[in-house]
Order: sequence, then C-alpha cells, then structure tokens
Amino acid sequence: MQLAEQVTGRLSTWTRKEITPELLMYSTLDDALTRLRRLPPGMVLFIFDDDEPATYFTLAYELKDWRIKRITLATLQRLTLQFQFARNANDPRSVSLISIPRGWDAFIEMNALDVLQHLDCVPSSLASRPHYEAQLVIDVGADRRYFALSLLICRPQSSDPFRLETIVPIKSDHKQETINHVILCDEIVKLCQRMVRSGFNPIKSMQILRDGYECGAR
Repeated sequence: MQLAEQVTGRLSTWTRKEITPELLMYSTLDDALTRLRRLPPGMVLFIFDDDEPATYFTLAYELKDWRIKRITLATLQRLTLQFQFARNANDPRSVSLISIPRGWDAFIEMNALDVLQHLDCVPSSLASRPHYEAQLVIDVGADRRYFALSLLICRPQSSDPFRLETIVPIKSDHKQETINHVILCDEIVKLCQRMVRSGFNPIKSMQILRDGYECGAR
C-alpha cells in the first residue's frame, strides 16, 4: 500500500489531479489476469514474483488493452527492507541512514515517471524545435532474447505534439547482438503504423539510434 500511495501521490502532484490507488490482491498470476480481464482496461502497476522473461511477455500478451508497469516482488522487498532499516536505525553514523531513503525516493520517482509515460503524459517540454519529427531508438536486451523499439514523435506546433510508443519483440537469435533485418524492418513498420492509427500524420523525417555494440547494418 505504501508503494501505491507514494506513486499516486507523485502523480497527483505532477498532474494536479486527484489520483487514488485501487489495490487488487491475487494468489496466482492466472488469478490476477482473470480478475483484471473483468475490469475496464486501464493502467496497472503489476507486482509479481517471477522475473523470468516469459512472465513479462505473458503479462503484455494477456493484457493487450491495458497499460502495464511491472515491478518484481524481489526488488520491492529488497528496497522496502533497506528503507525500513534506514528509517529505524539507531546509529546516526550508519551510511544506510543517509543513502537508502534517497534510494527509495528515487525508486518511487522513477516508477511514477514511468506510469506517467504509460498514460501518454509528457512531464517536460523542448527548449527549441527538434531537427527531426521523430526519433527511433533500437536496443537489444542484456540476454539477447528480446529487442526494443522506442519511437518518439515530436511536433511542437501540433495540437498533439508528443507521442511515445515502445514495443519489445522476441529476438530470433539470442546468441548474437545483431537483429534479423527482415524482422527488424517488419517491426519498425508495425510501430510506425500504430502511430498513424493513433491519429498522427505520416512522419516526414526520422533520426534512428542503435544502442549497444557495433553490429554493422543491424
């Protein structure tokens, strides 16, 4: 409950709208998915105890109409225990007394910002007009089993100036850093088409950034 209240508290402050959390307790992943499907799609901060890549994919696949922010139970428990230790520490010389509350505060802020992004809110603005209407960032996961495409459209003069969409497809070959060029092309087209369907006119200019090791054309 503490996590939910602090995240929604940040969101309420930033958006100047009253946002209250609604807790949904569950026993198994299937139980959670079944109960969420009965509700109107919305935003969910999903805490689960299995950090296998397949679980991330299952949540995204089964809740296609939902906007999902994922946090593993292990991460939450670790930070909560550290925060409680720091708050109750009797030794004022303890390093944890200084560092952990700041770490917890940063954890809350980063997750609140991620939720804000999932809600299509933009917490910042550009100081000057960008050189490109869109930026596409391509990255491969640490275990090379997935790759991510993140497309940002920025048209400051438009009535809908910002839009950010991110997808995480499965990578066909996890032994190499490179991405199959046919699959990469198809996924880029799908991502751009999603943007067009959401109401954006075709993109006139785009900057493409590839994060990671040097991989030739891919």
